[in-house]
Amino acid sequence: MGIKGRCLNKSHGDYKNYGAKGVTLCEKWLTFEGFVSDMGLRADTGLKDPTIERIDVTGNYEKSNCIWIERSLQAKNKR
Repeated sequence: MGIKGRCLNKSHGDYKNYGAKGVTLCEKWLTFEGFVSDMGLRADTGLKDPTIERIDVTGNYEKSNCIWIERSLQAKNKR
């Protein structure tokens, strides 16, 4: 469920850190096709184990605030 769960599902374990704090998921990304049209396919990034990173960690999941990044680099981002 990933990003959708964190932002939209109150019973998701991470909802308290995302949706409950007002972090939203742009409506276009509710479909796979919408997400891919903004961000492209994970496999096409050329990165090892890519994942989505928010540029502004208090901002929303949307094209203008997200980039692909290697999971090993994202893991270093801690609160």
